[in-house]
Amino acid sequence: MIFKSCYLIVELLIRFMLHRFSILCSAICLIIWNFSKNLGDIVIMGTSENLGDFSTSGTF
Repeated sequence: MIFKSCYLIVELLIRFMLHRFSILCSAICLIIWNFSKNLGDIVIMGTSENLGDFSTSGTF
């Protein structure tokens, strides 16, 4: 009986942790996606403005 209750508690903990982990993963994915989107905009804007500087210095 004690073993069964421990098993149930462990199962609940694992389910809770997986649920929290999936929420955390989706939040991290959203942050990374937004950041990469903004980074892409910054890179595109930066390269179009500073293309002459990049070509003269040779540092891409």
